[in-house]
Amino acid sequence: MNTSVFNQKDILEIFKEIILSHNNNLLGLEYYDIKLTSSLYDLGFDSLDVAEISMNLESKLNITIKDEEVEHILMRKSVEEIMDFLYKRRLDVVQN
Repeated sequence: MNTSVFNQKDILEIFKEIILSHNNNLLGLEYYDIKLTSSLYDLGFDSLDVAEISMNLESKLNITIKDEEVEHILMRKSVEEIMDFLYKRRLDVVQN
């Protein structure tokens, strides 16, 4: 189990890496397109994309994201709110 602590900047970089590589960046997004106020829907992702992104985040951060969290957080919240959620979830993993 990976118990390294990621800071919020690390998590944002991992998140952006996953977003930009998803489906070989079929949407043509650039690094600067991913703003803290954007939602994944604003960036052009649908529910299937978000589910796949969630699985990649789970793998990279060694966390678990419940289906209802995918629906209520990853699909609806801003990137900034998603980062807060991921950071807290990662801290829970490291502390337990």
